[in-house]
Amino acid sequence: MNFSVLTLFPQMIEDVVNTSIIGRAKKNNLINVNAINIRDFSDDKHGKVDDYTYGGGAGMLIQAEPVFKAFNHASNGKKVRTVYVTPQGKPFCQDMAKDFAKEDDLVIICGHYEGIDERVLEEVVTDYVSVGDFVLTGGELAALIIIDATSRFISGVLSNDASSETESFHMDLLEYPQYTRPEEWHGKKVPEVLLTGNHKDVEAWRLEKSIEKTKAVRPDLYKNYEDRIRMIDKLSKKKRNNIFAIESLKSGRGKVVFENDDLVIIEEGKGNFLEVSFKEDIFKDAENLRHELYGTVLKKGAVRFYTADPNLKDLIERENIFRNFRSYRMFCYTVRENLKCKADSFDNEKYDFESIHGILIKTDLTDENIHGFSFLVNKYKENGIPFVFCTGDENASVLKKLGFYEADREIFVFTND
Repeated sequence: MNFSVLTLFPQMIEDVVNTSIIGRAKKNNLINVNAINIRDFSDDKHGKVDDYTYGGGAGMLIQAEPVFKAFNHASNGKKVRTVYVTPQGKPFCQDMAKDFAKEDDLVIICGHYEGIDERVLEEVVTDYVSVGDFVLTGGELAALIIIDATSRFISGVLSNDASSETESFHMDLLEYPQYTRPEEWHGKKVPEVLLTGNHKDVEAWRLEKSIEKTKAVRPDLYKNYEDRIRMIDKLSKKKRNNIFAIESLKSGRGKVVFENDDLVIIEEGKGNFLEVSFKEDIFKDAENLRHELYGTVLKKGAVRFYTADPNLKDLIERENIFRNFRSYRMFCYTVRENLKCKADSFDNEKYDFESIHGILIKTDLTDENIHGFSFLVNKYKENGIPFVFCTGDENASVLKKLGFYEADREIFVFTND
């Protein structure tokens, strides 16, 4: 993973990232940290990058142009996830670090003085992040926190990859107490259970202590833990159907982002969702669902596609919709599981759509579950994930509420870039 830090004080970054675990990860080429001096991109012969603020006020502001040039140098013309560290941002947390670790490149912009001209932030920043409700002299220390926490989720950075999943905040619990030699120190003994060698008892003790500590120190996290356990118990009543969702919650990968009496939506990462319905009659096998859609497309031929992708539009408008659609690489999305399927080519013909991915959604919309469906569609749009929605005319009233409906079409298919 490549970290690029835009800063006025690159030495602050370099002194820290070349030591300890992060330093070793750099040496082993697991991560790369490039500290970019914003002053190097100033048009002023003295390297001046700040100026007075319009409207008056104390302090100086970093100008937009040097930051923009530094960003273009760091991103190399690519669309890159870009963080601006600021007390006004979203609080940094373990889930955010895990999410950042999925990126190949991450740019972090460090402010100084009174901050940075708002115009360049609006143009390049994707995430506004805060490391706490306090003010620092600059963003460098905050950037280092983000780099350190994020790097721990990159495979190989920790000597034991399981460490990142078992330390503090896993499953919304604080870490249990730990001990090393000697067995007794200042009259205090290591708990007897840790000396027994019984792994089952040790794990039970650790969970008990984690719960005790979290309940006492972080009641907010403990509430999250209680909600997680309650949902696992609820899903376990139909364990065979809900095994993927249960494992997602138990492992700490997933978190519940939407819930009502009929529907639960679990987010496993940016744009990746599991949907669980508690209505028996709408559980379907993913493969049957795909064939049902294709069969309807063949039979009716009445499909309306909304897309900004000309390649996909040309594909759909060809005569043999079934053949072309079958070779479209997609995620099959059902109420039971989020299953990645790579469809086989029809008649051994190969079609290269540059790895277009999408979500296939088939559900019986009602006024009760419309909110869950709207939540998913908005999430897909926010994250730029193509989605395909299939339903019938009986859902017309619900579709109208969502803002899209064509009375003469039985199948509705929507895609967005």
